[in-house]
Amino acid sequence: MGDEVLAEVARRMAVTCRASDFAARLGGEEFLLILPETDRRGGEELGRKVLDWVASMPVGPVARVTISIGLVSVVPTGETMPAPLIEAADQALYRAKDGGRNRVEVGEIAAHA
Repeated sequence: MGDEVLAEVARRMAVTCRASDFAARLGGEEFLLILPETDRRGGEELGRKVLDWVASMPVGPVARVTISIGLVSVVPTGETMPAPLIEAADQALYRAKDGGRNRVEVGEIAAHA
């Protein structure tokens, strides 16, 4: 059942995200979104949409599926380096988990030239 749930979460995230966005499962219920040229408000709206879609998933005997999302709002200033973006999103993810899970937290970082 767990593999089916993860496949459905991935499908719903793929439908929600743009081609320029990056979505990944880090492990367990941990998901990461990197949304280039998306402001904080837009990122939070997308994250909440993903949370709502996941919560509405029919998953058999499981009462409810939850995920935690760490998301980064990028201010483009040149060539974007992936490591700082992933680190900022990972830190946001852990804030989401520490804050009660099934949440979206946003980390902001200026892209590096």
